[in-house]
Amino acid sequence: MREKIGGILTAFRTLSTGNMESAVREVFAREEQNGAKALLVFRIVVFVFFLIGGTTASPDIKDVISNMVFAAAYAIIIVLQWYLLRRQMHRALHRFNYF
Repeated sequence: MREKIGGILTAFRTLSTGNMESAVREVFAREEQNGAKALLVFRIVVFVFFLIGGTTASPDIKDVISNMVFAAAYAIIIVLQWYLLRRQMHRALHRFNYF
């Protein structure tokens, strides 16, 4: 049991210190890139639903305007993620995905 826990801790230390082999690091970077692309597509689909729902949900113009302001703020997030993905700013994109 001790050896198993020691092995797990060694694996965590390897991941945290960046002592991975270059091939493993490349696979992780590629998977993170694919995940970021999938998240971007998901955010675009949600944005379209926000846009459609925000314009058709209420007959009051104040509600429509407030919904469009929210949709515009969400669009800024999408554009920022697209920019980070396009420029391949991996570190910033990794941190931005938690937002």
